[in-house]
Amino acid sequence: TGAVLGIAEQQISSGFTFSGTVKNLLNKVLPDLGLVWSIQNNYLQIVPVTAHNGDVAILINQDSGMVGVPSQGDGFVQFQALLNPRIVPGCPVRIDSQTINGFFKVKKATYSGDSHSANKWLVKCEAVRINANQALIPNRGNSFAVIA
Repeated sequence: TGAVLGIAEQQISSGFTFSGTVKNLLNKVLPDLGLVWSIQNNYLQIVPVTAHNGDVAILINQDSGMVGVPSQGDGFVQFQALLNPRIVPGCPVRIDSQTINGFFKVKKATYSGDSHSANKWLVKCEAVRINANQALIPNRGNSFAVIA
């Protein structure tokens, strides 16, 4: 409900029908409510766009496992780090590098590694800038178990 997520209650006065996948339904309905979703460890997470899923920003710098140099895209940054299970979509990070500094919310995380090669275990991320106050807001998202 709106009270649980901290958003205004909204009603669809003329009714609503939908045919398709749950993924497509979430992509259609949640943006109008100011929410984003992801699935992490078999849990559906629904988080307000202006919030994040965590209460402490994870430091990303050369001493904490940053790999290479972060780059800036159109409205987002990309970075790589040694594998860290706390870096998931929705989590806040603080990037501290020569080229990019500040607080960001991870939008996409891709994990790679192989126990049978010399490749490092990495997480490649895309993140969007948030202000320091947003980075310190306690977790305002909700998680729901996904039963398969």
